[in-house]
Amino acid sequence: MTDMTQRIAALPEQRRTRFLARLREHAETVARRGLTSRGHTGPTPLSHAQRTLRFLDHPVPGTPLCLRLRGRLDAGTLREALASTVARHEALRTTIAEREGAPMQVVATEVPVDLPLTEAENIAAARALIERRAAEPFDLGRTPMWRAALIRVEPDDHLFLLDLPALVCDSRSRGVLMRELAAFYTALTDGGTPNLPEPSVQYPDYARWQHDRLGSADLDRIGAYWRSKLAGAEVLEFPTDRPRGETRTFAGDRARFTVGGEALRRADELARQVDASPYDVLVATFCTLLHRYSGLDDLVIGSPDENRHHDSVSSVVGRFTDPRVLRADLSGDPTFRELVRRVARVSAEADEHAGLPFDKLVEAVDPVVDPSRSPVFQIVFGVTDADTTDTAAALPGIDISYEDGPTHTSCFDMSWSLSRRPEPGAGADLAVEFNTHLFDAESIARFTRHYAGLLHTLTAAPDAPLSTAEMLSPTDKAFLTEAAGGPVRPVRESTVVAEFEARAAETPDGVAVVVSGVETGYAELNARANRLAALLRAHGVEPGARVGLCLRRNLDLPTAILAVLKAGAAYVPLDTAHPSGRVAEIAEDAQLRVVLAHAEAGKAVSEVGAPVVMLDEVRDALAALPDDNPPLAAGPDGIAYVIYTSGSTGKGSVR
Repeated sequence: MTDMTQRIAALPEQRRTRFLARLREHAETVARRGLTSRGHTGPTPLSHAQRTLRFLDHPVPGTPLCLRLRGRLDAGTLREALASTVARHEALRTTIAEREGAPMQVVATEVPVDLPLTEAENIAAARALIERRAAEPFDLGRTPMWRAALIRVEPDDHLFLLDLPALVCDSRSRGVLMRELAAFYTALTDGGTPNLPEPSVQYPDYARWQHDRLGSADLDRIGAYWRSKLAGAEVLEFPTDRPRGETRTFAGDRARFTVGGEALRRADELARQVDASPYDVLVATFCTLLHRYSGLDDLVIGSPDENRHHDSVSSVVGRFTDPRVLRADLSGDPTFRELVRRVARVSAEADEHAGLPFDKLVEAVDPVVDPSRSPVFQIVFGVTDADTTDTAAALPGIDISYEDGPTHTSCFDMSWSLSRRPEPGAGADLAVEFNTHLFDAESIARFTRHYAGLLHTLTAAPDAPLSTAEMLSPTDKAFLTEAAGGPVRPVRESTVVAEFEARAAETPDGVAVVVSGVETGYAELNARANRLAALLRAHGVEPGARVGLCLRRNLDLPTAILAVLKAGAAYVPLDTAHPSGRVAEIAEDAQLRVVLAHAEAGKAVSEVGAPVVMLDEVRDALAALPDDNPPLAAGPDGIAYVIYTSGSTGKGSVR
């Protein structure tokens, strides 16, 4: 901890909560000052959020605004409204280009604004066309980087797509674009002028201010905090439907759900009681979900910060949203009320130490590099208020409905976004973007159902320990009860030997074993095992006896296993690399009748009291023994093997 953090933590709880609230308020007030126009349209550095997207090294996702417009639409007027909106925002006239060895934002004075009109047979065909257009990669050096399309289904039914790369647009920017498009379309239709004040600053102004406001000493101080804060953090191993690959993948999809209003109302009330924010309650619930699934008490997640603390950028289009890091402590089985307080403190500290570009944060923290994961965190949870998301806007004579924009990439394993609805007591919309190489849609639905269940339970009893919170619904419990029984399948009264000999008779030339590229058929393997079984019987091996196998992983190993079973005995694996004393101890405990070994394992079996047969020395003798199947010497209830694990100190495990 830093000295300031220690002093804050030492304050009485109520004073600490009030202090952190005032600190946040002061930080917001200070942050609103100082942002001015740079006075030119020359190249500017990337913003922190843009640097983060490039640093994470994934395909640049789109932020599509897709609308269904039903009514008498004037396509020419819509194109003019789009052109007027583009003229207002430098972000929509920006490309990313190399300047002086670094990527920079380059703003064009004007850009061509095309709105091609395409005919579609029906709404399904129109949506498929939108899907294909949105799947195309962005050319970040093209002017403009975004693309627009208008698809006519009927004379009074259209789909409108405005797809922008995430480098120049975030979710709140889409709301700005929608409102301004509607204002310009209405004004052009009525012959008037939209009531839109000229922006005092542009997105590149914000990027320049962000780049210049922190000196090297500030960056070092903030970096030192995060290095200390994230020291020793565990990797969040959240259960996936498929194993994680060796490298990161970005194939993604999005699923949408709802969260009930009653639980959200209780979340708001709990936040007021502990002087926290509803955001803190919702994040604490999410951390409880991760804890339940992963078993970890120490969780590191990402959470989007909109970074629109300046009033002057509230209506500016650009990529302001950047992830911040939250490390939550769930140790000691705290009550939910206590966890909310912990999350509130962590969130306040993250605000206090904001401003470090994500690539610099990763450089400061220096986490273990894992090519299959994004650095620092892999799961993101965010909350937005209704007025920061796409806001419905009116077009004269047009009924507008939002289409769910297609998603083909996922920057992280999962990104949750909870959007509060504006109506009092209303629920929330929950969108989850997820990596389809890791998760199935059915699993995402289960996670969100359990999140809603936990939010309901935790806010209803905030003073109960987390471990007592009910997560499963009655439907979940019924499913688990049924699944626990599993399908009932009759077990055949057979043995390994009987099944193997039947397969050998059915497909004698089929490949049974491949060793170093050399194939051995069932008939040959069966004959080898029969001869070795005869040798074992000659050494006094009877049904129920135990035979040690100290062999390399070559053809002799499966041959020996089958031979032991054909003799009605159980085999005991012996590691050729183990000390001779350990091997002798196992041999004595298992009461081995005989040991089969290779010559190079002679040292390992040198202290064994039982007879040792070196297979390398009996090849000729084996060749002269009968290779026909012996009578079955063991039944289904016979012991197949006894195994001693590396930690065994007593008797082995019998199978």
